[in-house]
Amino acid sequence: MNEVSQPTWLPALRNHDKRALSQCFDEYRSRLRQIVNFRLNPRLSTRMDTDDVLQEAYLAAAQRIEHCDSTSAQSVFIWLRLIVQQTIVDLHRKHLKAAGRDVQREVRADRTDPGTSGCIA
Repeated sequence: MNEVSQPTWLPALRNHDKRALSQCFDEYRSRLRQIVNFRLNPRLSTRMDTDDVLQEAYLAAAQRIEHCDSTSAQSVFIWLRLIVQQTIVDLHRKHLKAAGRDVQREVRADRTDPGTSGCIA
């Protein structure tokens, strides 16, 4: 995107229009998807996919729209990138660190522990 021609959604986003946020998010979706694919811990792939993370990030952006620096399309992308990264951190904390939801404690069903009755048979 070239800074000389501003996107059609930018003026509306300055007024905190959520439809403009949706258009903006759609425009940057592929770039944001790359960020999620790069940063999301692979152990979470059984619990969520990239679209789930982007949906959470969009909801967070909609709640914080008044904090968006909409002086340029580039600054809006930087703001969205930050929200996506914060969303990933929050999801990592929720799923990788929570004692009851710790993916490190999950065991695949096809593994058999030598100390269990599954090995006796």
